[in-house]
Amino acid sequence: MDGWLRTGDIGSCDSEGFVYVEDRLKDMYISGGENVYPAEIENVLYELAEIREVAVIGVPD
Repeated sequence: MDGWLRTGDIGSCDSEGFVYVEDRLKDMYISGGENVYPAEIENVLYELAEIREVAVIGVPD
């Protein structure tokens, strides 16, 4: 690992080193021939009381 994690998100880093996620580069990815919308999965996970924050990303097999 080279110190970077490609999440597909767009963000910024301030002078104190805090990272802010502002948006996604793409709102959909294809997995097994199906369109997957991370926001739909996140919305379902947010319904669980145990979940405070969630981010769904696609990773290569």
